[in-house]
Amino acid sequence: MSKQTKNILISISISFAFLLISEGLNYLRKSNPELLLEVLTNNDVISINEKVEGLKILYNNKDLRESNEKLIILNIKIENIGNKGINESDYYSKVPFGFELKNAKIIKSPKLIKTSNTFLDDNIDLFLKNDNQIHISKIPLEVNDFFIIKIEAIIKNNIDPNLNPIGYINGAKNGIKVISSYQSQGKSTYTRSWLESIFYYFGIFVFLTIICLILINFINNSKSQRPIDKSFRNDLIKKLKQKHTIDLPDNIYNLIINTYLETGDDFLYYLNHDAFNNPTTLKIIISRINNGEPINELLNFKHGEEEALSQLLIILLESNLLSDVETDIKISVELRNEINKLEGLIRATGESLLEK
Repeated sequence: MSKQTKNILISISISFAFLLISEGLNYLRKSNPELLLEVLTNNDVISINEKVEGLKILYNNKDLRESNEKLIILNIKIENIGNKGINESDYYSKVPFGFELKNAKIIKSPKLIKTSNTFLDDNIDLFLKNDNQIHISKIPLEVNDFFIIKIEAIIKNNIDPNLNPIGYINGAKNGIKVISSYQSQGKSTYTRSWLESIFYYFGIFVFLTIICLILINFINNSKSQRPIDKSFRNDLIKKLKQKHTIDLPDNIYNLIINTYLETGDDFLYYLNHDAFNNPTTLKIIISRINNGEPINELLNFKHGEEEALSQLLIILLESNLLSDVETDIKISVELRNEINKLEGLIRATGESLLEK
């Protein structure tokens, strides 16, 4: 398994674990009931936008237009939107459960028009009290259980109904909430569909995975780029000698190893430099070495590798390991392969030590 693949799998695992833990904590944190009173609709029974001379709207022989009032129909939804069911014992026993319309007069007994299940259909009782209060039987409500009540009331023109809850639910930390979703374009108690939830959590998962991958790569790069001291290089060479055999002459092998121990990774770069791969460049460098001329401007040495590389080329010359090829000089393929092999093993052994 490649290092990059391993990093991807680690990132995916961390992201998945984070999502599970966060959702689990969120579930535990929200493990309580939450009752919502939602005014779904507020409709005028008769809507007249212009003044009509002589028009009367009578209710019980009272002209509503003359008293600046109107007849409205409210649909009110009561729902347990929490994460825990409500039992009969959760209702505070010393006060009734229901709601009141502080600025309106209810003119008819409320009507149950919709429920989430047949149990609620059969067991909910509604009571009209004092023409502005509705009391509701203290019935168990499981999570997402709801029922909708229809109310007819008289209210002043240009005034919205003021709905106040009555009662207390044990465990409902925020009390009984009231909202008027008819006043907004969309429903205030918006709940994601299962498809939207999939995209939502998938997006978070991908985002977390990318962040984890960036952090892991940053950490790995920081480790690989940290200064490597001589003791580390000594450990590296010991491990390399224990596990691998390189078919190079001792003087070449020892020169490469000793120069690496003294100067570090920069020397490995020069081992694979164009000087060893381009016969024409190699000939120029050797000519300069033989004439005592510097080669630093050709290779941009940093830590004294010039001397070691010059020594390496001189050894190759003296050992007849360089051959003329059409007036150019070339290192034998076998020797070039062994030098490359040694360079690769030094790098690979160093990376394996850094990962520990």
